[in-house]
Amino acid sequence: MSYTVSASAVLRSINSVTPEERTILQALASMCYQYLDQGPEGLVHMSMDPGERAVEVLASYGLVKPELGGGFWTDEGLRFLDEDWKSDRADFLQRMSKS
Repeated sequence: MSYTVSASAVLRSINSVTPEERTILQALASMCYQYLDQGPEGLVHMSMDPGERAVEVLASYGLVKPELGGGFWTDEGLRFLDEDWKSDRADFLQRMSKS
Protein backbone atom coordinates (compact mmCIF):
# COMPACT_ATOMS: atom_id res chain seq x y z
CA MET A 1 0.00 0.00 0.00
CA SER A 2 1.50 3.34 -1.01
CA TYR A 3 0.52 6.77 0.22
CA THR A 4 1.90 9.65 -1.79
CA VAL A 5 1.08 13.32 -2.01
CA SER A 6 0.41 14.14 -5.62
CA ALA A 7 1.37 17.46 -7.14
CA SER A 8 -2.32 18.15 -7.59
CA ALA A 9 -3.16 17.58 -3.92
CA VAL A 10 -4.98 20.55 -2.48
CA LEU A 11 -3.16 22.05 0.47
CA ARG A 12 -5.27 22.51 3.55
CA SER A 13 -4.81 25.78 5.39
CA ILE A 14 -3.26 25.33 8.80
CA ASN A 15 -5.22 28.41 9.87
CA SER A 16 -8.57 26.76 9.18
CA VAL A 17 -8.13 23.52 11.12
CA THR A 18 -10.34 22.59 14.04
CA PRO A 19 -8.85 22.61 17.55
CA GLU A 20 -8.86 18.80 17.45
CA GLU A 21 -6.99 18.71 14.13
CA ARG A 22 -4.50 21.25 15.47
CA THR A 23 -3.81 19.03 18.50
CA ILE A 24 -3.25 16.00 16.26
CA LEU A 25 -1.00 17.97 13.89
CA GLN A 26 1.02 19.33 16.82
CA ALA A 27 1.56 15.79 18.10
CA LEU A 28 2.53 14.54 14.63
CA ALA A 29 4.89 17.46 14.02
CA SER A 30 6.44 16.96 17.45
CA MET A 31 7.02 13.27 16.79
CA CYS A 32 8.54 14.03 13.38
CA TYR A 33 10.82 16.63 14.95
CA GLN A 34 11.89 14.17 17.63
CA TYR A 35 12.31 11.01 15.53
CA LEU A 36 12.80 12.03 11.88
CA ASP A 37 14.58 15.38 12.04
CA GLN A 38 18.21 15.15 10.97
CA GLY A 39 19.02 18.86 11.08
CA PRO A 40 20.48 20.04 7.76
CA GLU A 41 19.41 16.77 6.08
CA GLY A 42 15.78 17.54 6.94
CA LEU A 43 13.21 14.93 7.87
CA VAL A 44 14.49 11.47 6.98
CA HIS A 45 11.89 8.70 7.08
CA MET A 46 14.22 5.91 5.84
CA SER A 47 11.41 4.66 3.58
CA MET A 48 9.46 3.46 6.61
CA ASP A 49 5.71 3.65 6.02
CA PRO A 50 4.74 5.54 9.22
CA GLY A 51 7.38 8.20 8.54
CA GLU A 52 6.38 8.48 4.89
CA ARG A 53 2.75 8.94 5.86
CA ALA A 54 3.60 11.48 8.56
CA VAL A 55 5.56 13.58 6.07
CA GLU A 56 2.70 13.34 3.58
CA VAL A 57 0.12 14.52 6.11
CA LEU A 58 2.28 17.44 7.23
CA ALA A 59 2.96 18.30 3.57
CA SER A 60 -0.78 18.35 2.84
CA TYR A 61 -1.05 21.20 5.37
CA GLY A 62 1.95 23.03 3.92
CA LEU A 63 4.13 22.33 6.97
CA VAL A 64 6.69 20.19 5.13
CA LYS A 65 8.06 20.27 1.58
CA PRO A 66 8.29 16.58 0.65
CA GLU A 67 11.42 15.33 -1.08
CA LEU A 68 12.86 11.94 -1.89
CA GLY A 69 13.51 10.16 1.40
CA GLY A 70 11.69 12.73 3.55
CA GLY A 71 11.35 16.47 3.36
CA PHE A 72 12.12 19.85 4.86
CA TRP A 73 10.09 22.05 7.18
CA THR A 74 8.52 25.00 5.38
CA ASP A 75 8.49 28.47 6.92
CA GLU A 76 4.89 27.77 7.95
CA GLY A 77 6.00 24.48 9.49
CA LEU A 78 8.75 26.22 11.45
CA ARG A 79 6.24 28.77 12.75
CA PHE A 80 3.84 25.96 13.68
CA LEU A 81 6.58 24.14 15.62
CA ASP A 82 7.68 27.40 17.19
CA GLU A 83 4.27 27.80 18.82
CA ASP A 84 5.12 24.87 21.10
CA TRP A 85 8.85 25.48 21.49
CA LYS A 86 9.33 29.20 21.94
CA SER A 87 12.14 28.65 24.46
CA ASP A 88 14.03 26.43 22.01
CA ARG A 89 13.57 28.71 19.00
CA ALA A 90 17.18 29.77 18.47
CA ASP A 91 18.50 26.22 18.80
CA PHE A 92 15.79 24.80 16.54
CA LEU A 93 16.26 27.38 13.78
CA GLN A 94 20.02 26.94 13.92
CA ARG A 95 19.66 23.17 13.48
CA MET A 96 17.29 23.64 10.55
CA SER A 97 19.58 25.92 8.59
CA LYS A 98 21.21 24.15 5.67
CA SER A 99 24.49 26.06 5.99
